[in-house]
Amino acid sequence: MWPASASEPADGALLLRRCLKEPLRTPLWPAHSGWASLTAGNAEQSYRLLLGCGAELAPFEEWFARFTRDPDYDPTLCLVAYDEHGLVGVAHGWTSAFIKDLAVAPRARRRGIATRLLAQLACCYQQRGEGWVDLKVRQSNHPARQLYARSGFRVVTGYTL
Repeated sequence: MWPASASEPADGALLLRRCLKEPLRTPLWPAHSGWASLTAGNAEQSYRLLLGCGAELAPFEEWFARFTRDPDYDPTLCLVAYDEHGLVGVAHGWTSAFIKDLAVAPRARRRGIATRLLAQLACCYQQRGEGWVDLKVRQSNHPARQLYARSGFRVVTGYTL
């Protein structure tokens, strides 16, 4: 794995990859929770969750228009997770087998939602015939790096942002 040390650039990032060649198990979701594809009906909630998790985004209408017009956009690869209180997570994947966004509402963290979203998205990519899926993460984001490592992602390369 890419070394984590005080000498790492603060603005460095890692490209991670998960191999999809082996059979995957569809994640089990607890009662009163689950996932769905991104729709016009849940897009604004997804947007607000991303903002609440620190994403810097254009105003909603502009963001959604650009997002859905992107050539790599496919709503079946953009997942939202919910529980009995509403939307709690998002995982946006591109058709290029790249996970663009992953976010979980602070109130719902440490409950396995991000792990299930990653697993669900990996299954979607595998069903499409992809051999792997990639994502990027900041070197300084150690909790995310641990999550991705537990989810089967391995470092491909590091680079400076």
